[in-house]
Amino acid sequence: MIDSVFSVSAWGVRIDLKVPPDLLDELPAPIVPGAEFVNRGPVDAVLSVRVNHSVEGSPLCEIAENGMILGVETSLRGAAEAVESWAQLTVATVAEGLVFVHAGVVGWRNRAIVIPGRSLSGKSTLVLELVGAGADYY
Repeated sequence: MIDSVFSVSAWGVRIDLKVPPDLLDELPAPIVPGAEFVNRGPVDAVLSVRVNHSVEGSPLCEIAENGMILGVETSLRGAAEAVESWAQLTVATVAEGLVFVHAGVVGWRNRAIVIPGRSLSGKSTLVLELVGAGADYY
């Protein structure tokens, strides 16, 4: 099976993606908010997925960046989520002059309330409660 290779650029960061064709349907579009497909320019990172199979025959998807293994997933869906996460992390760490904040945001009384936090720290739950109390969801 020949891998699909394409490049995206977001916030001044170019990433080449090399993934099996079966994985394409699982990837979100865009893979990074604000990303666009590009044909040329210097590459900041290459994210790749190589699919092997366990002794039982189930897929083992090896995710790598610039040849360094980042992790192994046991499903195409899991591999797609990992590639999306790594692509976003790459853009956040390589983009110059920008700071990205993982947060929930609501509007309240003509002001924005930004609720930063790690994944699974309760941001979405708090945002949902605030929206239920009349805040505007952003």
